[in-house]
Amino acid sequence: MNDKATSLIQQALAAINNEVKSVGKDSVNKMQGFNYRGIDAVMNNLHPIFAKHQVLILPEVVAERSEERTSKNGGVLIYRILTVRYTFMAVDGSSVSTIIVAEGMDSGDKAANKALAIALKNTLTQMFLLPYDEVDPDAESHEVISKPQDPIARPVAPPKGRETKQPTTTAERPSQTPPVPPSTPAETKKEYDACTGILATFRVKEGTNKNNKPYTMTTVELEDGKKFSSFDKKLPEKCEALKGDEVRIEWEPNGKYRNLISIEPIDETKGDANEDDIPMAYDGDDEQKF
Repeated sequence: MNDKATSLIQQALAAINNEVKSVGKDSVNKMQGFNYRGIDAVMNNLHPIFAKHQVLILPEVVAERSEERTSKNGGVLIYRILTVRYTFMAVDGSSVSTIIVAEGMDSGDKAANKALAIALKNTLTQMFLLPYDEVDPDAESHEVISKPQDPIARPVAPPKGRETKQPTTTAERPSQTPPVPPSTPAETKKEYDACTGILATFRVKEGTNKNNKPYTMTTVELEDGKKFSSFDKKLPEKCEALKGDEVRIEWEPNGKYRNLISIEPIDETKGDANEDDIPMAYDGDDEQKF
């Protein structure tokens, strides 16, 4: 802490703490099937509030060490354990600091990036006590609808000069069993074509369609020459992280094109393109699964 002037940073952090909103576990680890709170969601929540109160965060790695471990598939995993100091500084130079230890794992060159993402997320989560859920009073409403009363059955007299014959035998009596509605077929999940291969390259094309709306199209190419296309704006970032890796692609035909539905790494130790989606890195809440 800077002893020369501390009041401004203290006031700014208190104001930030008063404005932060909940960040739920909306991200999904597809490899191991659990939800987590991602670093992107935390940063998207806090960035405009930090900018409003003019507070900067300065990271400094004060210690680090690396370890090599063997995965269950026999591959080499690189662990980076970082001790990071985060300094929160106001415009007048007053500041406060905090230190945290975090680790990240990767089979390539992203272990340090993952450790830094975990360190920042846990620092902000614990410092501002970020809640997971926030119940809005308007989120639920209860309407009371009066139940219609059963009409009183009254006998209807037959027209004069006409007698109504009452059924006497079982065959003549109307059935008391209500008709059975026709059964509807159960909904089934749509199955897509799938293939695996090494992600060789990808290219991004931006333009406007005939309605003058902008679009971003990404074309993914495997080493065997197969190409797949998608308009998912997040796909380039994911492809950049998976380039050179063996991947599994789900796709569906569209004329002469192949529409890319999903792309995931084959080696579960390589994780997802989101650096915070780390199968073996503890995020502070979920039990690690190996």
